[in-house]
Amino acid sequence: MRGIIVKWNDEKGYGFIRIEGSKKEIFCHISDFFQRSPRPEINEVVAFELASNEKGKVAAKRIRYLNREVRDFERHHNYRPAAKKKSFSLSETSSSVIGWFSSVLARLVGLILLGLIGYQIYQFAAAKLASKQVNLPINFKDPFAIKTKKSNSGKYRCDGRQYCSQMTSCEEAEWFLQNCSDTKMDGDGDGIPCEDRCGG
Repeated sequence: MRGIIVKWNDEKGYGFIRIEGSKKEIFCHISDFFQRSPRPEINEVVAFELASNEKGKVAAKRIRYLNREVRDFERHHNYRPAAKKKSFSLSETSSSVIGWFSSVLARLVGLILLGLIGYQIYQFAAAKLASKQVNLPINFKDPFAIKTKKSNSGKYRCDGRQYCSQMTSCEEAEWFLQNCSDTKMDGDGDGIPCEDRCGG
């Protein structure tokens, strides 16, 4: 038979076992346990036989622990429950692949955008630099500069002049302002050079 220890008086060495599937409680004594150490504890599951004791009352005999047998076996063999292996479902695998692909794609798009922005900035700066000639004085002792001067069929060229007093006409002043850097003929920045003479 099987039952559970529901009462136990360790000082006197006896208690009661409730029969499994019943409310009936059977007397038990420490001397009727196969294993007397460690001592019985409440709520331990036991197997036993019923027999009459010397007083003619029914009592539990040949009592053995059921849960302790499993516990002792595990302790003796260093038993540990096997760790559950993590299983990956198809949906989890697909989600991880999609997440990785999205991350890589986002980085590529970011790099492309940065490249385009850098290229636009470069184009803008190059256009700004190329819009005006460098206004440097011509060194007529330099053969290359002399050759450039002779070969330039334009009416005006940037030769280092910067001020209205150096201009021969309003047309020349306007040309210098539009095509040469470092000119100082448009104090208010309205695009009209030498306004005291050419403000019209």
